[in-house]
Amino acid sequence: MFNISATAPEGIYPITAIVHLSDKDMNNVQFSVINGSIIIPPKTAILDRIEVNPKPDKLEYIEGEALNLKGMVVTAFYNNGKQEVTNYTTNPANGAILNTVGKQIVTVNYAEGDSAAETSFTVDVFPHVHKWDDGTVTIEPTCKVKGDITFTCKHDGCGARYTEDIDIDPDNHVGGTFKKAITAATCNVEGVMGIYCDDCGALLGTEIIPATGLHDYCEVCGKCKIHEGCSHGGSITSLVIDAPIVTIVTRNSIKKFNVILNEGASADGLIWSVNNPLYASVSQNGTVALYNMTGSIILTVTDPVSKISNSIIIRIM
Repeated sequence: MFNISATAPEGIYPITAIVHLSDKDMNNVQFSVINGSIIIPPKTAILDRIEVNPKPDKLEYIEGEALNLKGMVVTAFYNNGKQEVTNYTTNPANGAILNTVGKQIVTVNYAEGDSAAETSFTVDVFPHVHKWDDGTVTIEPTCKVKGDITFTCKHDGCGARYTEDIDIDPDNHVGGTFKKAITAATCNVEGVMGIYCDDCGALLGTEIIPATGLHDYCEVCGKCKIHEGCSHGGSITSLVIDAPIVTIVTRNSIKKFNVILNEGASADGLIWSVNNPLYASVSQNGTVALYNMTGSIILTVTDPVSKISNSIIIRIM
């Protein structure tokens, strides 16, 4: 309620008054009186401060990671209200690499006309310690060649890698094969043909060798020397190494192998051999010297007269 006195003639006149809006705001306010009402125009917004709430989703970093401000909301406060703003700047900027270990201050600045405001928050930067993934096989191991597995650090922006060997896989045969008789066929008995890996010599499978049907008759008794028990000639008709077809031995060792012959036959003159002299050597009495290497070799004994031979696999562990 206020009173106005005037000596001017009747009429409508605009007036100016000083109105105390509050103890805090003493500004002069222009207003008009229209139909008995005081019309006060809206106040001009004045920037007071800014706040960050909520802070970014990520507040902990590993040294070398990039600052990520996702989830951060900046609100500007005015003398007549507040509003969310997006055209702010930060130092360091979003995406900057954090290389300083410890607490790092992120400063937020906002400007509007001649007014500006600033606030800040902190993030924690921890020393970089590699955190390796489960690894990716880059080279598959085979029965002959070692493989590779590569491990990569899982921290963003690191990219560190290292590679380890994968031990030889004795069951992964990727090369060719060769065949060699394990037991020779005779006139009435089937033989066994071994199928071996070219790379490591491992026995991969077997095939049946049909009986030859070719008899060797004795001139003395008329019996077949091969299957009817004739022993007059003393020739070798059956030759087998007295050991399992796959024999496991220890490296850096010596092992003597014997043969089982047909009755009346002699082991004199038999020829012993190994297919890989890098792994072992064999004397002509069947003694095998294993070297300090792991792998597989084929041990063979042959009768040079009858051409009968027999082989086994020696797995060196």
